[in-house]
Amino acid sequence: MNIKQDRFLVKEGSYVIDLNSVEFITFTQNENNSNQYLLKFHIGTKEARVMAETVSDAISILEAWSELKGNIGTIYTENDIKRWRN
Repeated sequence: MNIKQDRFLVKEGSYVIDLNSVEFITFTQNENNSNQYLLKFHIGTKEARVMAETVSDAISILEAWSELKGNIGTIYTENDIKRWRN
């Protein structure tokens, strides 16, 4: 998973998500692999799903989206992610 131009989340050979169009993101920990997180990007009445392979990947995506939405400086940590999922 790559983020291009600080805005476009690219899943090679599959799709591109314009993070600026995402209204909100929900996420859950993968029941079969506790290191992975399923992120759902809500865009209007549609959603796109992405599996982040690590908590660091999930944090990078959340921070990129947050910065686009004007929350520059918001820091997410592994502890935040664990606390929010409970």
